[in-house]
Amino acid sequence: MLWRWSWGYQSLSSSSSCCTSTGTSTSTGIITSSSSKTGGTSSGTSTSSTSTSTSTIVSVNDSIKYYADQRSMTTLQEKMNALTILPSGLFCLYYLIMGKWLLPETLYKASQLIATASDGRGVGVGVGTTSSTFTTIAAAGAAETCLNWKFFPPPTILALCLGIIVHCPCSFLYHWKYAPYLQSQQRLQHWSRRLDHSAIHVCSMFWSYALSGGAGAGAGAGAGAGAGGGGNNLSFVLFNVMYNIDCIRYHWQPKVVPKRNQVRILISMLMYTLPLLVQSPPDDTILIDGTADTADIDDGDGDGKFFLRLVFFKLWTLFAVALWLFAVYPLKGWSHSAFHAVMLAIPPILLDAISKKEANGKWALSAAFCALAREE
Repeated sequence: MLWRWSWGYQSLSSSSSCCTSTGTSTSTGIITSSSSKTGGTSSGTSTSSTSTSTSTIVSVNDSIKYYADQRSMTTLQEKMNALTILPSGLFCLYYLIMGKWLLPETLYKASQLIATASDGRGVGVGVGTTSSTFTTIAAAGAAETCLNWKFFPPPTILALCLGIIVHCPCSFLYHWKYAPYLQSQQRLQHWSRRLDHSAIHVCSMFWSYALSGGAGAGAGAGAGAGAGGGGNNLSFVLFNVMYNIDCIRYHWQPKVVPKRNQVRILISMLMYTLPLLVQSPPDDTILIDGTADTADIDDGDGDGKFFLRLVFFKLWTLFAVALWLFAVYPLKGWSHSAFHAVMLAIPPILLDAISKKEANGKWALSAAFCALAREE
């Protein structure tokens, strides 16, 4: 009897324990019944939690799949996406190589200073430029001295173009070579798409430097012209660099989350355009196109700030149209090409604005002296 009671007790205890953990026991009795009820509640909660978790995962996966399916394009449409990304890069190369950043107004001012020097009255170059600039060039000869003065565009203009030039081949590679042959979610996970979006953030780093007036290291007329001066410019640029590096990290995680990544790109766009709202341009910024002797120059009365804010308004008007095309896809598979087409207007606007800011700065005037000296 003692053995049977002991065996029965162990069976009851085992049954109770099993019920508590799984809720599947079929034993009877007060203890078993109580345990079964408890176990049933635990199992129900666990099952419900698992079901909810599974449902959430399925829901997320379905939404990502739906997002990818909505943006499925034909081979022709993807090829057109690739072709519409190229003009911006080609325009930047043309702008740099042909020296379009060196405005007629700058050449005119340099010629006036040369004429003044020829009269023996010295060279009063003005904002950010020493009076010995042209004297040095004229005395040492244009060939070697101009190389030393680096006959290149100001760093702000170079940074703006580099951002575009870095991004273009990455985007072209994805749209031309891989996207036409990838199915739905495969496109989201592919390394070429991750590279394309990472290059957008690299471009944002360059543009934060260009639109904030440089790092405050004397890089032309725009240096130190941002909100608070050169030190704040450098801090602003470094903050943008760190933010965009963090964004790039998300693009290379195993699971791609399109909405999150798109919001981060939008934030980076807002960040690099903010200096246009708050910075004060140099007092000699050229505001509108005109003849060399009648160009409208900012005389410090606030017109320069209005000029930069107008640039900001133009940018975000174009951004709004482009982002609407990207988000709503009103043209179906052709919407992405239309998005690229609208964005083609951005580089000319920015290059024109920065060139005017830099027009009477040390860097641009030195290059103008070299250009004129080479012609003689």
